[in-house]
Amino acid sequence: MRLALLGSDDELKALLRELPADSGHTIVAAYDADERRLPLNALLPSVERSDNWESLLVRDDIDWVIAASPRNLHMAADGLDPQVRRVDQLKKLAQAGVNLLVSHPAADLLDGYEIEMLRREGKGLISVWFPGLYLPVWHELSSNLRDKSADVEQVIWSREVPIRSRPNVLAALARDCHLITTFVGNIRHVNALGGPPSGTPRDELNSSAWSRFSVQIETDRGITIRWEIARRDTKEADATADCRVQVQRAGDTAKFICNANSESADLTGLLRRLEHPDDKDSDLGWIIAASSLEAVAAIEKSLQRGRTIELSQVEQSEENNFKGVMASGGCVLLMMILFTVFVVSLVEGLQLPLRNWAVWRLWPLGLVIPLAIFLVMQFLQMVIEKPPAKSDEKKPV
Repeated sequence: MRLALLGSDDELKALLRELPADSGHTIVAAYDADERRLPLNALLPSVERSDNWESLLVRDDIDWVIAASPRNLHMAADGLDPQVRRVDQLKKLAQAGVNLLVSHPAADLLDGYEIEMLRREGKGLISVWFPGLYLPVWHELSSNLRDKSADVEQVIWSREVPIRSRPNVLAALARDCHLITTFVGNIRHVNALGGPPSGTPRDELNSSAWSRFSVQIETDRGITIRWEIARRDTKEADATADCRVQVQRAGDTAKFICNANSESADLTGLLRRLEHPDDKDSDLGWIIAASSLEAVAAIEKSLQRGRTIELSQVEQSEENNFKGVMASGGCVLLMMILFTVFVVSLVEGLQLPLRNWAVWRLWPLGLVIPLAIFLVMQFLQMVIEKPPAKSDEKKPV
C-alpha cells in the first residue's frame, strides 16, 4: 500500500521506525511534517515532502493518509491554531472520501461527529490509531470479561501519564474510553473524583492535583471500572507498563498488562487492519472514537458539578440532528404564535388605533405563512441521505 503522512509526532516516528522495509507498504509523501519532531531526511530519505496538503484531496495514488496527533503541533506560519487547522484538514479529507488513519484524539466532541457525517457523505474510511490499540492483550481482556462477566466485582484500570497536565490526562482518558467501549462495553455513567479544584485555570499544569484524579465508569453490561492514573512504583515487575488492568472477582484477580513499546505486535495488528479494511468496522471505529470524546466531555462535566453524569445513547446523525433542529424551531414558532395572539388580543380588546391600519388587517397571514413554511420544511427529511444500516454488535477495531 502507498501511504502519506499528514503531520508528525513522536508516536508516529516510533511507528515508522518499526515498519519493515519488505512489508509492501511505502511512505510516498509527507505533508505538514515538523522537522523538529520527525527528521525525514534520516527516517525517510526518499519521501516526497510538501506543505500543499490540499493535493491529497485529488490524489488517487494513495491508499491511506496517516494523520498525526495535533496536540503537540507548533503554530503554523499562517497563524492558524494547530488544532483548528488539523480539524479543518480532517473535515475536508473526509468529505472528499480519502481513507484516513487518525491518531486519537484528534478533535473535540462536536467536530468528531461532524467529521463522521462528512465521512458518510464522502463514503471513505476512517480508522483510529494510538500506541497499544492493536495489541492482543485487549482481546484477552474482552474474552475474560465475556466468559464470566456476572462474577466481576470491579475492574481497576491504571494508566501511566508521565506529564500530568490537563491535555495529557484527558487524551489518555479518551484513548482508554475508546478501549473500554470497544472491548468491555458501552459507557453509561461516569463519575469523576479528585482532580484540580473548581476554578483552576484549564491550562494550569497542577501535576499533584491530577495525580489524585480518578473516574468511576459503569458500562451497559453492568461492569464497574475505576480508572486512575498509575502510581510510579519501580519495585513492581511491570513498572515499565503503560497500562495495567485488574479484573477483580471473589477470591481471584486477573491482571492484564499493556506495554505500548511493543510496537511489533501493535504494528502487525495495524497493518492487518489497513490491508483488509471492513466498511462496518471502519464505520464503527470512528463512531466509537467520537463516543469516547463524549465520555470525556461528560467526565469534565462531572468533575465540575461533583455528581454522576449519564451519557446519551442516541447516535449522532444527520437525521437526528434534523429532528433536533425541527423540534427547536417548533418551540420558537409556538412562542411567536402565542406572543402574536397576545398582541392581537391586546390591540383588539383596547380598540387601539393600530387596528385601523391596512397592514394590521393582514395579521392572520403572519400566523399562517410561518406555520406553512415550518410544515413544508418537515418534508426536507425525505431528501436527507440515510446512512447504511450497521450491525448492533461492536467488533474490535
